[in-house]
Amino acid sequence: MYFSNDSLYHAGFSYINVTPQINDTNVITDTLNWVLIYGEYVAHGGEQYLTIGNFFPDALTDTVHVISSGGGAAYYFIDDVNVHCCTCDNLDHTGVKEVDNKYEIVEIYPNPASSTFTITSTEKIESVKIYNIIGELLFTETPNNIQSTININQFSKGIYFVEIKTEKRIVRKKIVKE
Repeated sequence: MYFSNDSLYHAGFSYINVTPQINDTNVITDTLNWVLIYGEYVAHGGEQYLTIGNFFPDALTDTVHVISSGGGAAYYFIDDVNVHCCTCDNLDHTGVKEVDNKYEIVEIYPNPASSTFTITSTEKIESVKIYNIIGELLFTETPNNIQSTININQFSKGIYFVEIKTEKRIVRKKIVKE
């Protein structure tokens, strides 16, 4: 990801010739699920644009052949890009800002949790996914009702991200395992 004061003009299929401030070197091979990519950048002031793409020539770009349909290109669907202030008010000790929304449809309790936590929703929960702090998918469940109790005994102490998919939306929450 490259943050800049001005927009970049880029034509063609070559790499973007700037040095990105956030660089994830993992090769994404999952063709079915969303993969979390994140980073931290300290703004210098005036940044208005965020460019996402490949910033390295072919010789410096690691690749893996995933699907045998031929061709030498890849494309990615990008969803839910967030940029937020990590030094602003109402942050907790993790640096992740919780959104205060009086119309929130999903609750998680207790939080922090030691062995289980419960999710309640005003909409039917279609799936629950738990990711670790680096975005690896650790757990998936399809409760198909408005409440679910999740056992997290197998997880180490730390911070996890819970993605709750309902009939109408996807909600992401943070959970702390004690």
